Amino acid sequence: MTEYKKYLDEAVKIAKTAGKTIKEAFENRQFISEHLEIKENNSSDLVTATDQYVEKMVKSHLNKVFPTHSFIGEETTAANNMARCELTDNPTWCIDPIDGTTNFVHGLPFTCISIGLLINKEPVMGVIFNPILNDLYTATKNGGAFLNGKPLPLIRPIQPLETLEKSLIITEYGANRNEESVKAKLDTIHQIIKYPVHGIRSFGSAAMNMCYVARGSCDIYYEIGIHAWDVAAATCILKEAGGVVVGWKPYKEVSEPEKKKQKTESSKTEKIDIVNEKFDVLNRHVLCIRQLAEGPEKQNEILAEVRKRLIDCEIERD
Repeated sequence: MTEYKKYLDEAVKIAKTAGKTIKEAFENRQFISEHLEIKENNSSDLVTATDQYVEKMVKSHLNKVFPTHSFIGEETTAANNMARCELTDNPTWCIDPIDGTTNFVHGLPFTCISIGLLINKEPVMGVIFNPILNDLYTATKNGGAFLNGKPLPLIRPIQPLETLEKSLIITEYGANRNEESVKAKLDTIHQIIKYPVHGIRSFGSAAMNMCYVARGSCDIYYEIGIHAWDVAAATCILKEAGGVVVGWKPYKEVSEPEKKKQKTESSKTEKIDIVNEKFDVLNRHVLCIRQLAEGPEKQNEILAEVRKRLIDCEIERD
């Protein structure tokens, strides 16, 4: 943790400062309604003046403290017509000023600022702060994960999960409402709910969703259509809480022609080691599971069961 402490301290400091701004705006309904915009004529994809102001403030602070670092932010990317994210091995801050903007607009308290740091393209530090509920989630690589200073997961002793059937799952419908995307998402929910599982929840914030899995309050989270800034910080938090974060498909560092060749090759001939797969934060889809009493083998088994039921749809990388 010592290696990343200076980054964590700065991230916590700026998250708390930004949190005051977010909470003040959250409690001023008229201000929000008067400063609300719609992205790319999509009424389900909202942005407020607070999103934009907070990102500028966070970016300005981090640029002063760490001038050689790179930066990826939701509103910065949106202002650049959603250009592809430039992610290198250089230390890169990945920021969502308000994750759960629709909740923020409607007065639902599942909203947060998310600040992640990636080094060599790997999330090594995460800070997620919900100023409405005053929940501060923090983690550094090999330093553990915490909620308001208490180690995660909160649910102790670590609970078992014998089968997918006994799970409580989180997912989201996302902002993309074209017919293909909506059908794939609803068909996936149908495949999972009929298993059956205990239930499916939707809290409206990818970062919060992953934190509730890290807490041990929910078992699994999956979503397609998320962005790097939604999951960068939460990936570090959930992994440090003993969870697993992967994509919808097995990760392979191979060329595009090789990927096409391998597309039809599944785990028929070999068991896929899901829990040790690398997670690509730019791939726009995520699958997570909490820490289990039974350990990695059971995590692997249940993630494989979920993957069988995920119905993919075409989506551009960040």
